[in-house]
Amino acid sequence: MELQNLEAFLHVARERSFTRAAAALFLTQPSVTARIQALEQEIGRPLFERRGRTVRLTEAGEAFLPYAQRALELVQEGAEAARETEGRGTVLVGATVSAATALLPDLLETFRRDRPGARVVVRYGHSNEVMEMLRDGLADVGFVVRPLHEPLVTVEPLLTDDIVLITPPRHPLASRRRLAPRDLVGHTLISMQWGEGFEEFERWLQQELGLRSAIEVDGIPLGVILVSRGMGVGFAPHRSVAPYVRAGMVRVRTVRGLPTPHREVFLALRRAGRLSGTAQAFVDLVRRAFRRQAQAG
Repeated sequence: MELQNLEAFLHVARERSFTRAAAALFLTQPSVTARIQALEQEIGRPLFERRGRTVRLTEAGEAFLPYAQRALELVQEGAEAARETEGRGTVLVGATVSAATALLPDLLETFRRDRPGARVVVRYGHSNEVMEMLRDGLADVGFVVRPLHEPLVTVEPLLTDDIVLITPPRHPLASRRRLAPRDLVGHTLISMQWGEGFEEFERWLQQELGLRSAIEVDGIPLGVILVSRGMGVGFAPHRSVAPYVRAGMVRVRTVRGLPTPHREVFLALRRAGRLSGTAQAFVDLVRRAFRRQAQAG
């Protein structure tokens, strides 16, 4: 039984579509179909049935699914164990863009210094998508900005980050020492989704100040670029924009009296199974780093 056929089976089962599975595997749809047919021929039973545009598992497919998952996991764990003997293990990290920008540069720099032979793969997604990566074994470690409930994933708070105003370097608000929410009236607002509390904060700006964003973006990097070009001002977690501040692209100011002055970032891990030595070393580094920061703060 070929591993590539098992992998195709799991992707079709997850996506409920041959087309989407082919895209995820960077294959053509006929190639995925051929792999599924070869697997069905080997097993002697159909594994999928088509219903309109959707695909669902047959009874035989449902029975085969957990064994296929475990078989692929065992092969991956075996390969990882072999690499671990030479310190060349891999860590799969899932993170929101804002959490990754805030946390990973320093963490990865330290981790690569400690384990130069290790490999780190970072995949982006919204908090719910990162939780799904962990649940499905596509990530070892997750960084999320919403503490979503997922029975197979445990979540622990890592840090609390201040929400700050970001402005172009030469903006009138950039030189003000003290800012209150009313000082924003009359300025163009660019909204950047940052996680828990964002929607309530946006409603407060509308209801209390009559401010509505001219542009809303699903991610902080684009929002920062727009602000740096003088298109408006916006709010974001301080650590997520710190690299852009150091580069001179934008400036930050604290605004007193905001309803949501902080944003939390959480570490997410699978409840079941044991992490590889490399992944566990990365988790230990994360916990140590933020324990020290909490003590220093």
